[in-house]
Amino acid sequence: MSAMMGRIMGIMPFKPFSHDNYLSLQTPAVSEKAFPSQFGVTPITVENIVPKYIGAANMRGRYDNIRQKAARDKNQPA
Repeated sequence: MSAMMGRIMGIMPFKPFSHDNYLSLQTPAVSEKAFPSQFGVTPITVENIVPKYIGAANMRGRYDNIRQKAARDKNQPA
């Protein structure tokens, strides 16, 4: 049924589902190894990442750090 839907929808001007999509779904997309060991990465939690994007670590905070390293007063106009 899915193969038939893929062929019919594949001839539509917009392709919500095509025969190629059907064929892609026939291939398992699950690895036999655990993700970290296969790619050599260490997963970290969202809680460890998000603070880098908000608060003092956001872009404005980064500018303040750069100004301090450049020995400029952040309240002084450039």
